[in-house]
Amino acid sequence: SGWLWAPSNWPDGLLLAGSALYGLNGGIFFIFSICVMPSLAAVSDSEGIEVMQKINDVIQNAWFFLVFFGGFFQGIALLTILLRQGKSARKYVYWKYGLSSSLCYIGGCILVTVFANVPRNNALAGMDPSSNEAATYWREEYLTKWVVWNHVRTAFCILGCILSTVAFHLNGVSSPASVVPSF
Repeated sequence: SGWLWAPSNWPDGLLLAGSALYGLNGGIFFIFSICVMPSLAAVSDSEGIEVMQKINDVIQNAWFFLVFFGGFFQGIALLTILLRQGKSARKYVYWKYGLSSSLCYIGGCILVTVFANVPRNNALAGMDPSSNEAATYWREEYLTKWVVWNHVRTAFCILGCILSTVAFHLNGVSSPASVVPSF
């Protein structure tokens, strides 16, 4: 009883949340890499641009922001706790994996999204899908560089998920069922 609220258990809860949030984000980006972007590349430039513009509008919703920014705030909270524990943490290996998981997500997902993907989304949003300028941008910038950066953030989300799960396990909890708090 009260498992979740005991400060000594916060890293466990944050690691478990990180595994879920990083995995969900990695899944979203993975689907873009293997399905959405190849499909948009297979239709006419104007159709691909128009659909991507719509996707970029629709994805800005409470559920996506909860998962995307939830992972960010979870990562910051975990980093803060782990850095306060320092090398005196009960299990140094768990500490390194937990720290690495947060850094993967913050650096490889959040920063890549903010500095590589969102600027390209914003540039595309301001273009007329039927213009030659938009078609050139679509082929030479979006379907190449945006997609490459999407692969990068996908890989970092998945790596963060794996590292968070390993850290959770190394911290002495082997089954998520054993950490479900009783209220």
